[in-house]
Amino acid sequence: DLVRIGVELEGTGVPAIALKGSALLIANLVPALGARWMSDLDLLVPENQVEPASQVLESLDFVRGSTRESDAPPLYRPYHDTFTTADGRAVELHWRLGPARWGPASSGADWFARALPSSAAGIRVPAVADLFWHFLVHDARNHAWSTGSLRAALDLALVARAPGFTLAAVVDQLRSDPRPEPLVEAIADAAHLSSVLSAALAPSPQPRYLRLAAWRDAIGRRRWRAERASEAIAWGATLDRARRFGGWDGVLDRALTIVPEASPGRSLGARARRALLTARHAGFVGVLAGAHLLSVPGLGGSADRARLAAPAPSPGGGGGR
Repeated sequence: DLVRIGVELEGTGVPAIALKGSALLIANLVPALGARWMSDLDLLVPENQVEPASQVLESLDFVRGSTRESDAPPLYRPYHDTFTTADGRAVELHWRLGPARWGPASSGADWFARALPSSAAGIRVPAVADLFWHFLVHDARNHAWSTGSLRAALDLALVARAPGFTLAAVVDQLRSDPRPEPLVEAIADAAHLSSVLSAALAPSPQPRYLRLAAWRDAIGRRRWRAERASEAIAWGATLDRARRFGGWDGVLDRALTIVPEASPGRSLGARARRALLTARHAGFVGVLAGAHLLSVPGLGGSADRARLAAPAPSPGGGGGR
């Protein structure tokens, strides 16, 4: 699909950059096919080229799915469209890298000038420092399931294999981020899998993917129904992200409002059922939160980091990297 799409985009004159797993693949950073699984292909195009790119995908039998309204609040405005084929293959066509809550990290407008050729004609890959930063922010702030996971650490370790990669290239972005310590923690987890990263940053005492796995295994040993165990695992990931990045208001709102929807109706009986379900659910989430926050160590301070590489000097003394 990447090859077919790349050829058609090149013929139409639409520049495109592969993101995430697609970029690892065509930048030849994955040691073997299947070593890093993907559920869809991610492509970035300039915002003013979205419609021509969409027409290319539709000409290749990809069907555009529904998107959020463009007049929605800025926090929820779309940053990509999803296209799928009849047999379920999917492409996410991005015009921004992420949601508005990412701040400056959501814009990829300046990526095109730094993008590099790939093994797929018509599709480029991000500069190595851009790809590393994108994985770092995306896994930490956009998906509860990948936050702290082994896959998130593997993504960073694979990018660190790229020729010319240095952690110093992303230090300026780390230092300008309002909450850099969780991002540094993610790099320290990946340092267990990468000699390049471990040479620049001391690995974490115990990577989060092992801590969270131990907690989830403990939950899995309880004699709960499958949906309760699944919910416990999802809440564990959500709580870990909120613990590191904030956003407890949203977690509390979800804890109190997700269950009433399961018992619709306005009768007195329906209201009583909703109250019972809400109380039971809030108690369940409270137990999970307490167990999670007691069993997962807190963030270490910067004193726990042995070293962090200094930023590389700009080429020619200018403002570039």
